[in-house]
Formats: sequence, structure tokens, C-alpha cells
Amino acid sequence: MAFTDAQWQSLAIVPHFTAALSMAGDAWILFDILWRRKKTNKLPLTSYHRIIMFMSIWDFIVISFGKFPASWAMPADTPNVYYASGNRQTCTMQGFFIQFSLIVPMYNAITALYYLLVVHYGLTNGDIRHKYEKWMHIFPFAIASSFAIVGLVPSMLLYSTSTMWCWINAEPKGCIQSYEGEGPTTCTRGDNAYIYRLALYYCPIWVCIIFATISMGVIYMGVKATYSRSRIFQRTGSGRPANRRDDQLKQIAKQSFFYIGGFLLVWTFPTLNRVLAFFDIKIYALTLLHSIFSPLQGFVNFIVYMRPRLMQHIEQQQQSKKTSTLRASMTFLTFQTEKKEQGVFKGNDASNENAKADKFVEDTLEDQNSNSEEGDAEDQRLTEDYGA
Repeated sequence: MAFTDAQWQSLAIVPHFTAALSMAGDAWILFDILWRRKKTNKLPLTSYHRIIMFMSIWDFIVISFGKFPASWAMPADTPNVYYASGNRQTCTMQGFFIQFSLIVPMYNAITALYYLLVVHYGLTNGDIRHKYEKWMHIFPFAIASSFAIVGLVPSMLLYSTSTMWCWINAEPKGCIQSYEGEGPTTCTRGDNAYIYRLALYYCPIWVCIIFATISMGVIYMGVKATYSRSRIFQRTGSGRPANRRDDQLKQIAKQSFFYIGGFLLVWTFPTLNRVLAFFDIKIYALTLLHSIFSPLQGFVNFIVYMRPRLMQHIEQQQQSKKTSTLRASMTFLTFQTEKKEQGVFKGNDASNENAKADKFVEDTLEDQNSNSEEGDAEDQRLTEDYGA
């Protein structure tokens, strides 16, 4: 079903806003890692921080030159496209960066691999840095840049105007492509575009999605098995009891689920829309969701990145309320005890009993605050080193 003019206009406008959110999220992550952690707190960057940092850098770049311009980069004479104000060169540049944006889903898969190594295989940031981290950065860049350069080869010229932005597409619209087997191609650009879309972009993304999903399943089963052994110990006294390390792994695993879940959320609607497009099925609602979520990875990463800190803040507020309630209760009990003792104790005896009651209140609050501070320090270390 053909889209109305209002629908086409909305598809041209929406990506600007979601892309801007993504760029803001990427910028905050970079500020937080490079300024707050490294410069202000003088803390070294771990493998986790470098992976998230480079994913944010690449996402900011490809969104800035790719999906944020949206229809602005299309040639001004493109028919049935709102706000097109570019030329062939801007269209080609946009197509290159959108194709290069493959690097972001690959970094999401690398993030899943990182958490798999930490939670399931028990590696530390130091282990990952010495053995694997170099390849975690080289591999995504090499693949994404190579596939993007393919579209610039003069004999192929894959980048052309598409629905919402310039990317791999056949031109002119409706031309006969070689893979269709209906005779010689009539395309001046982007012959066999559907095949290249699959081979250079969506198949690699689907591989990343499958890997991330499998990693999430392995992590979940591993954590579940650990806690099952702990419950067996509690019932029978055999096996191994739960310890602080198990709780830490559970927190790290939970953070990995949020990163992987955010990745799957972002690519669900674009994947469905592209699959239907291969069968010439166009649904406006699905295309609109594609335009909303496709540029949104940086903003989703920002939410997941800040989640542990937000949860810590909420827990601290709850702990503060509990402490205030306990203090008020102890003060009330002390006051009641003092009133009762006024008729029983005289002079120094009453003073001694009041002093004991005050000492009890102070000791109780001190023990509670000490335990809370130890837990907060441990949670802060997890957040700083593993993002959990």
C-alpha cells in the first residue's frame, strides 16, 4: 500500500529527533568515561570502558553523517521525498556512513562477548585486555570499513536514494536487476542491491543478533546453575554456599542482559521491515518504527550505562529513609524509657540508664551505616570496573 504525503513527511522528520537523542547519549557516555572517570577521578580505563567508549565514538560518527541528516542528504531533485536538499556527493557520503554503521551492531556483539568472558569463563578485565581486547577493536573496524568501501567501487556504485535516507539501492526506481533473471540489467546504479543489502549489512547484523542471544542464554544458564548449587548447599549442607562473588556475577550478568536486550530492541523493527520489503510489502507503522529505532542505539546504550548508578542512588535513598526511621524510633523509645525511669531512679542512676540508652542508639546506627558503606563501596567498584 502506497504511503500518503503526510506519512512520507513524518518519515523524513522523525529520524532527526531519534538520531539527536542517540548523539546526546553517546556524547554523555564519552564525557562520563573520559572526563569524570579518567580526568576527574584519576581512574584507569578498563576493557569494559574502552569497548563502550569506542562503540559510542563510532555510533556518534555514523549517526552524525548518516541517519541524522536523513532526507537532507538526498539530491534536491529526488521525487516524492520531503526536505531533500543535497546532491549526488552528499548522498554517497551518507550511504557510506550508514553502511559503515554496521560497526555498532558488531560492537554490541563484542559487548556480549565481553560479558560472556567475565561471567561464564571468569576472566578479569586484565585477562581480557592482554588476550582479546586488541582484536575486539580491530575486527569490527576492518569488517565494517571494508564492506562500506565496497559500495564505492566504480563498477558497482551501490549508494543511491532509498526510503528514508541514501543507502544501497538500485537506480532508477523499478529498474531490472541482474539477479531477477529477466534479461540485461537496466539499472544505472546499485545493480543487485537487495543481494548486497543482505550480504553486506543485514546478514552480518543477524549473525551479531544470534551471537548476542546465544551469549545471553549461556550467561543466564551459568548464573542459574551457580545459584542452584547454592540452594542445594542451604538444604543439604553439601556443595558450595553462595558468596559475595556470586552476587557480583549476578549483578554483572544482569547488566549484560540490559545491553543485549537493548541491542535486540533497536534492531527488531528494522529487521522486520527489511524482511517484508524483500517481498515488496510496505506497512507504514512498521516503517515508522524502523525510522524511530534504527538511529536510537546510542540513547539506549546511555540508559543501560547509567542504570547501575541510578539503582545505587535509589538504594541509598531507601537506606537513608530506613536509617531516619530507626533513629526516630530509637529516640522515641529512649524518651519513653526516660519518662518511666523518672519515678524509679534518682540522680546518677537515671543518668546512667539514659546514657546506656543513648549508647545503644548510637551503636545500632553505627553498625548499620558501616555495613551500608561497605556494600556501597563494593557496588561502586562493580559499577566502575564492569559497568554493573
